[in-house]
Amino acid sequence: MYLLSSALIGFSNFGITNVLLNLYLLRLGYGPEFIGLANGSSAVAFACAALPSGALGTRLGIRRIMLLGVFCLLVCAVTLPLVEFLPAAWRSVGIVANRLLSGLGFALYMVNANPFLVAATDSAGRNHAFSMQVALMPLAGVAGSLLGGVMPDFFASLLGTTLQDSAPYWYPLLIAAVFMVPAVLALVRTDEVVITPPEENRSAALDAAPWVLISILALVAVFRMAGESAARSFFNVYMDDALGVSTAAIGVLFAASQIVAGPATLAAPALIKLTGKTSMIALGMFGTAAGFLLLALATHWALAGLGFIWAIAMLSMTRAVVNVYQMEIVPPGWRTLMSGATSMAMGTGFSSMAFGGGYLIIEVGYRGLFLAGTLCTLAAALLFWTYFRKPRGEYARQSVDDTMSATR
Repeated sequence: MYLLSSALIGFSNFGITNVLLNLYLLRLGYGPEFIGLANGSSAVAFACAALPSGALGTRLGIRRIMLLGVFCLLVCAVTLPLVEFLPAAWRSVGIVANRLLSGLGFALYMVNANPFLVAATDSAGRNHAFSMQVALMPLAGVAGSLLGGVMPDFFASLLGTTLQDSAPYWYPLLIAAVFMVPAVLALVRTDEVVITPPEENRSAALDAAPWVLISILALVAVFRMAGESAARSFFNVYMDDALGVSTAAIGVLFAASQIVAGPATLAAPALIKLTGKTSMIALGMFGTAAGFLLLALATHWALAGLGFIWAIAMLSMTRAVVNVYQMEIVPPGWRTLMSGATSMAMGTGFSSMAFGGGYLIIEVGYRGLFLAGTLCTLAAALLFWTYFRKPRGEYARQSVDDTMSATR
């Protein structure tokens, strides 16, 4: 039921809405600056709510807070197309408020999703479960992206209007909201899980919290998500506004990126056996940077699309391993803290580039934006490999234990 809920969220949010939201905002007369503000608002709310979401999950129950988050996403999906009917002076406020609530919903859901999945699985099946979790959203998003790409043409023909009008994008966004209803109902069917608290009293154990590990992984997340934000926030705007690519073709490119991302993510457990988690994460981030570089330097939309597809595949594969890595490197009692801190860092990195990206486009163009994303991703890869190439945290303890067992 949890995985079904994830798939439906992927179909609705990462499929239909992901393809059409920015294009819809363009048709409402907004430029890259406001689109960056809208995307950044969601990420800022995610960052601000990340740590409280983890604390709420620990105190009130992970499943309960995840349900609250998915319900917020449902409300956002329903109200997003309705903001067009607000008075013109309030429309921008309504869009930003909707995106803020969306970020809050994703924080409540995503921060608690990783501890939920760790608690619901054993070590033998955990890598596969996390790979399936990360793969399902893009795989479901394939169908959503393809549907989102063709629906504006259908509604434009049905309504007797053109794709430069907002109406052909309004109806598909409302349809996306319909698929969030079974996502909520599926999560209702799941069972609560129990997270093991620290053995010591929490107030006495604050000094024992793995602050260095959390801080380094959070900083890596800031750079990693800043690079990802450059592509995810503005790729469809670039295709439509700068290269004149059709909505249907943009939908196909999004779908293709998610088709490739699914198998790449599911291959992560096998690759971990060959390289280990640390090397796998570093290689994934270097591979992502290569995709962003091709996106930045390509002069034809097909090559730019290929760079985007490759980068999304590498991002998805890396995320599957990072999610497990961040949970396993700390003791069980600190997993919600780790999840909250790294989620806050992810939102901070994403929002920073989303907010600044629109203005960066005006100053240096889309190529400059994507090059900045490339540099951020390279910084994340170098920082991660420099610090974690030597086993740290629980991995270092396991390494010591394995060595002692071998000598007995």
